[in-house]
Amino acid sequence: MHIDRKTHVRRPRKWSIVLMMVLTLMMSLPGPVLAADIIIDDFTAGENNLQLNQPGETWELLPAQGSALGNQRMMILGVTQAAGQQNSQWGVSTSGRFASLAIPTGGQGKATIQWDGADTNKALNCNSGLGGVDLLSSDPPNTGMIVRIIGSDSVAKDLKISVYTNCGNWRTLTRPVPFVDDEQVVDMHLRFSDFDSGPGTLNWASINAVELEIDGTKKSGADAAIAFIKTTSTLYEYGDLPLAGTPGLPAGQTGFSPEILAARHLPKNMRLGQSVDAENLYQDSALATEDDGSDFDDEDGVVRLDAANWSSDNGGELEISHTGCSSAAPCYISAWIDWNRDGDFGDSGERILNNWSRTNDGTSNRSITIPAGTSFTDVRYYARFRICGAANVCNSPMATDVEDGEIEDYTWDWAPTAVSLASFSALPEGEGIRVAWETAAELDNLGFNLYRGESPAGPWVKLNAELIGAQNPGAVFGASYEWLDAEVTPGVTVYYRLEDVDVSGVSTFHGPVSATASGVTAVSVAAFGAHGAAPTMLLLTLSTVGALAAARKRRRAG
Repeated sequence: MHIDRKTHVRRPRKWSIVLMMVLTLMMSLPGPVLAADIIIDDFTAGENNLQLNQPGETWELLPAQGSALGNQRMMILGVTQAAGQQNSQWGVSTSGRFASLAIPTGGQGKATIQWDGADTNKALNCNSGLGGVDLLSSDPPNTGMIVRIIGSDSVAKDLKISVYTNCGNWRTLTRPVPFVDDEQVVDMHLRFSDFDSGPGTLNWASINAVELEIDGTKKSGADAAIAFIKTTSTLYEYGDLPLAGTPGLPAGQTGFSPEILAARHLPKNMRLGQSVDAENLYQDSALATEDDGSDFDDEDGVVRLDAANWSSDNGGELEISHTGCSSAAPCYISAWIDWNRDGDFGDSGERILNNWSRTNDGTSNRSITIPAGTSFTDVRYYARFRICGAANVCNSPMATDVEDGEIEDYTWDWAPTAVSLASFSALPEGEGIRVAWETAAELDNLGFNLYRGESPAGPWVKLNAELIGAQNPGAVFGASYEWLDAEVTPGVTVYYRLEDVDVSGVSTFHGPVSATASGVTAVSVAAFGAHGAAPTMLLLTLSTVGALAAARKRRRAG
């Protein structure tokens, strides 16, 4: 069991990494905020921790001025099955901005938060607690809630939300909490119309109490962490392809119509890759990366394999990761590539997958057909992938308001590399792993990004906060670079991918390479160094580069 010594809130696995990510990427939580959104809680005030190592219940009322609905939150931890002397914990970290439940193996329990105004009683004040707050208040009216899960183990558990006009008129909604691995995020969109259990008539414009419960009594050892809960009329899962006329499009490339950009899902759990986050509108961009820059990078589900050998004769191969699929509730994946670059996906051969059914969580390889005459020299193609829970529902690139699932858009470049790379390697060294690469020439090179992953397919985390600048930009000779990655775990094999970025913003990926850490885990920040190479490095040019270019590539190190 890991205990945070500052807050004493035990977190699920690798929470030190998660906390760094939360602090770095979520300072502007909760996501894209509109004036219409009503924050029920974003856990920025009222830090606390409840602990219990025996059957029973403990609770605490905390002021949460400006953070929680009604300016207070009542937190209750109930243990139904204890795990020896180990504490079950339910708490709020305002430095990390999340609420987390951590039940040790062998233990079971329930964790509850009540937002019912200022009182001193753990009994729900559902008659007048919040003074009749209007959860619909917006233009257009709010239509649902977003709950952001930033950590959840694979132990079965339920999320239950109850909303009260008064004690005789209320509605509740229960959903399984999805598995959300470390450094991932899943936004769950819960429509008001889905709250269908409870007596009387609920008036969403006059609410006196809201209650959230995580039920960890189904199996022992449940962990979960929530970043925020709020109402919304706008947050859905969109793509981020470029609109027609977007600056920075390559010559001959046409952007896409607003109808294609307006496609959206109501995310709940089913997804490509591991993460899915919601936005208030599509965020179009020339590289189809704008969504990733403003929030979590949730486009992590598709890898193009052996891209250097794609052709109309050979076809192409994809590696697709899918989550939320089962034999009882299959997922259906559809996909398109705009081969003729005319800004739509309606031409012959551009639909590459149609209702491809998956009945388990995992990763699947799929070969695709490429139209005759398709070029792979100095060219960019845009791809769209969709996953949903029924056939013929998301097999159009423009389908909107799709129940569950996700859209992922990709920019795939086949272009001359910005740099002639001579070598790329990773070797264990003392307490870390030293990653090194050498260039033979840097004619159009702007710099590099280095990524670490848990497997050859990722997911990938960028190690450098800023672009690692080219040492000899524009030169016909190269340089040597190295990065000491000290934040590794002994005995664990890690993978690295290198991205070179040219002066036009086009990137090329190299690797992956791997190494197994052998020393004691270090806590120091990774260091970077570079030094110039002799002009004779030019002798190592294109034969090595060609071999590296044949390695697996994917946009934004995915």
